[in-house]
Amino acid sequence: MTKLVFFHSIPQDLMQDLQAGFPSVDMQECTSKQALQDALPQAEILVTFKCDQAMLDQAPELKWVQALSTGVDTFPVEELYKRGIILTSTTGMHAGHMSELALLAMLMLARNMHEIFKNQALRVWDRKMTQDEIAGKTVGILGLGSIGRETARKAAFLGMQVIGVKNRPEAVDGVARVYSQEDMDEVFAQSDYVVNLLPLTEKTRQCIGREQFEGMPAGACFINLGRGGSVDEKALIQALENGRLRAAFCDVFEQEPLPADSPFWDLDNVIIMPHIGGENTGYMHKAMPIIGHNLQAYLAGRADDMRNLYQPELGY
Repeated sequence: MTKLVFFHSIPQDLMQDLQAGFPSVDMQECTSKQALQDALPQAEILVTFKCDQAMLDQAPELKWVQALSTGVDTFPVEELYKRGIILTSTTGMHAGHMSELALLAMLMLARNMHEIFKNQALRVWDRKMTQDEIAGKTVGILGLGSIGRETARKAAFLGMQVIGVKNRPEAVDGVARVYSQEDMDEVFAQSDYVVNLLPLTEKTRQCIGREQFEGMPAGACFINLGRGGSVDEKALIQALENGRLRAAFCDVFEQEPLPADSPFWDLDNVIIMPHIGGENTGYMHKAMPIIGHNLQAYLAGRADDMRNLYQPELGY
């Protein structure tokens, strides 16, 4: 019997429905490291947010890893590939709530909410605070995957001019102009807001730095919801300190948790989130259709029909 191990808590109704749909699969939920260690030796399928070499070493029967995240840059992809283990992600399920976060970030920065919250804590009543709007502004979206496309659709509906970067440049609904990564500087030069949604690959590592920030219009803002490693953080901090960037909103950082001595904490023009932008109260309900589809394809021997298969040549 095929053994599927969840290294995450699963709502009871979802587990019951999945088990009813696949009665031939032995499903086990593990919420502790000890329970996982006991289950891994028999596991053929692993559904998890985390996968490291130690876990692989304990799972000789493993054939497929379903990541509960969009990014798999923290997974031992080379070892998985070497062992012929299938790797899939949950790309696509984050489009709704992550696009809302991108819009929230732009709205908060337009309204200078970081300054307002600071004044509230200090009991300061300042009616001279600058208030702006995002309608009529240009947003550059780096990465026009499912999240980027949904962000573009919503931003265009709110009256923004949308441009963006795509690995394979092609027309995208709601996006006025699509550029390649090689032409990314053009996006920075035209954008009042840049939303970074790029995955972390060898091609994108620290691809955003001083040159890009210096090329942005006066008063521009940077929003990082992709991966911290795609940004030269020293250059970002410098741009925020010298006023080249008006403000930033960051949910991801190169080192996480963000160290207590990081200069980011001392900047009054950055909004910091602890990498929780992708979290959602209905997370597993959104992920389960992808898991169910992939499980059906896997059991039928149709790996090519599985959604979000990792592509080594792309790095995601």
